[in-house]
Amino acid sequence: LKAAWWGLKSARPDALVVMPSLAAPPGPYAELLADNGMGRFTDAWNLHFYGWAHDFADVVAAHRRFLARRGWRRLPLWVTEYG
Repeated sequence: LKAAWWGLKSARPDALVVMPSLAAPPGPYAELLADNGMGRFTDAWNLHFYGWAHDFADVVAAHRRFLARRGWRRLPLWVTEYG
């Protein structure tokens, strides 16, 4: 992600770079991404949701809490797949 960020932003500073998607509530993988500074190298938090519709709001809320805890409250949350 860091290499893609620098390459794309050097050629097109206005390009949006979005992290690989997470298809589950934030857990160990999201923590590792965050610990490695991923928040500085993405323009949006990318989420895929596969589950029951009544669980969607809770999953989004979990991602928003994670972003807030990491100091990334202003990072947009994109749901790029739903099913």
